[in-house]
Amino acid sequence: MKHCVISCLTAAIFASLAHGTPVDDAIVAAMKLADQPNYSWTANVVRDARSYTVEGKTIVGGFTQVIVPASVAMPANPEMRGRVGRGSSDSNVAAIFKGSETHVVETAEGWMTPLELASLPPAPRSGSGRRRGLVNDLPLSFAISLPHEDIGIIIGGGTDLKVEGGIVSGRLSDTGAKLLLLPPGQENVAPVAASGTFKLWINEGMLARYEVQLTGIVAVTAGQNRRAVKTTQTITTELKDIGSTKLAVPPEAKAKLE
Repeated sequence: MKHCVISCLTAAIFASLAHGTPVDDAIVAAMKLADQPNYSWTANVVRDARSYTVEGKTIVGGFTQVIVPASVAMPANPEMRGRVGRGSSDSNVAAIFKGSETHVVETAEGWMTPLELASLPPAPRSGSGRRRGLVNDLPLSFAISLPHEDIGIIIGGGTDLKVEGGIVSGRLSDTGAKLLLLPPGQENVAPVAASGTFKLWINEGMLARYEVQLTGIVAVTAGQNRRAVKTTQTITTELKDIGSTKLAVPPEAKAKLE
């Protein structure tokens, strides 16, 4: 659904940009990101009372590598963190995505799909009775938002646009805010309502940074229970190495994604 919305919005955008105003020029500059072969990015996320950083490398239309704190990728089960990353002391999770949902995760046993992680046996308990390693009730998949897709949503649903000193700002549509509130592929979590604002920093005819501020309500379903949770988010994404990013996908990871 997200890809369809982006495609439709993008077509509408370029059909309407005929006047060459400062706003039009800035929008065209921001949309150029999707036309680049690759880029790197860093997203600083402040979600409610928590903050963290995501590092990414994207080959547009191909693979994406992200490095995410283990506490974010595997929030419900801290015991899992010893099984992901390059070693038991690694506090980050490295994942390779094809698209924005299909992915493999680097573990101490090699690259694994969510299904392979789920099939591992229960982790043994230590003498204190605490589990060590993987646990069975782990949410084993996560998803990402790709910056060039975010920009399509932002521009396609933006209103009250204005440009000041190379910064484009505006308000997000309800649909755009909902799409940005949660990455695709989230199970048992769905946006109910959302609103937000955005800023785009343009430098030398290319998008250099963007920020979205979101408030919303998400519905969380657990078994027969469903509850509404309020959330606020500020995500600031810096772009770099546009057109010169290199990403070597390990053969083991690539084989599992193709």
